[in-house]
Amino acid sequence: AAVAGEGEKPMDKSAAFAEWKAKPGQALEQEFDTIKAKLKEKKLEFKIAKGRVVALQGEVGKLKDKVQEQTQSRGGHEVGDVDYVDEEQFSIIKQLKDKKMECSAQAKIAKDLNMEMMYYESCLGKSKAKVVREFEEWYDKKYSGAARSSEAEAASGERYDPQEMFDLMEADKFVTQNPESLAYHKAMKNARRTQVMAKKAPQRVAIR
Repeated sequence: AAVAGEGEKPMDKSAAFAEWKAKPGQALEQEFDTIKAKLKEKKLEFKIAKGRVVALQGEVGKLKDKVQEQTQSRGGHEVGDVDYVDEEQFSIIKQLKDKKMECSAQAKIAKDLNMEMMYYESCLGKSKAKVVREFEEWYDKKYSGAARSSEAEAASGERYDPQEMFDLMEADKFVTQNPESLAYHKAMKNARRTQVMAKKAPQRVAIR
């Protein structure tokens, strides 16, 4: 990558990031998007699996109630006692046993999906950190010969943490897909920057 010449001000990081991900960081962004899509897929699968577990637990509960009702109707003898089992009772017992096994199997699927979700969440965090690190290294190298005035440092020299970089990536995609929102997005960004600078500014106490 070309290095900025002497006297050239560093590019605003939002614009620099757009330039970086267009070519130098393209592979990293694609990797990030792939992991994010996989995490979204696993979250959906987990939600479905969890819903099935809840539904099966409800069915198990209803079958247990039927067993209890039959036990009470036979004077306290447990359903399943050899002397008291008829075809209807046997059917209920078998349904309950099968439903418990199905519920247990589905619970294992949900547990495994939850583990996969945790794995992809970890991968996403690492990918965010890698994107930030690679971009910052590229940016510092590109503008290593640039004249950085205090104003330029304040405007574009700050380092992003992984979450800030993630927000920048998401905002950039949103604006690309919704160009009419660009003005609004810029206004919100400027407002947030003003709030951050205000928080960082030292408080002055008037001396009377």
